[in-house]
Amino acid sequence: SPRRGYRFGYTPFKLTNSYINNEELTKIARDDIDKLGKSLNETAILSCIKNDRRIVLYNTVPDRELIVKSNFSKSIYSANTGRVILANYTPAHLEKCIIRLGLPPKEEWPEIYETNNPHGELVNRLAAIRNIGYEIHFDTNGIVGIAAPLFRSGHVVGSVGVYMPKLRYIH
Repeated sequence: SPRRGYRFGYTPFKLTNSYINNEELTKIARDDIDKLGKSLNETAILSCIKNDRRIVLYNTVPDRELIVKSNFSKSIYSANTGRVILANYTPAHLEKCIIRLGLPPKEEWPEIYETNNPHGELVNRLAAIRNIGYEIHFDTNGIVGIAAPLFRSGHVVGSVGVYMPKLRYIH
């Protein structure tokens, strides 16, 4: 059934200086993403959440033969750039997302199914990401992703990620 009532647009967020649109975020972060990608000679991306998906707003391409290309749109759960954004939502906003999206499929985040309480494990793992301030993810294709959230006025507005083949990752 359709919902009734009033839904705030972005104006109240602009008034509190916590809203940023994708163009503004890209304009602000583009030079830093370029510097990061160039200094590491790896793929660097700027991303945000749109329609419950992690989307790439901007990316760099390294000058190498073996590179990692990031999908423009990806599940919020499978992309570590999506996970770091989720991890920094308020508890109420996070719970609304989990209710709306459901738990991630097992192939996207198998670790949360290692317990008999996947919902609790998901919340705990996101809390751990928030407490550390970043996430390093090793996927089954030999790719390493390192992601960190971006904030404006104390609110998460996006994330930055660096991706490389596992063979070039030095811990």
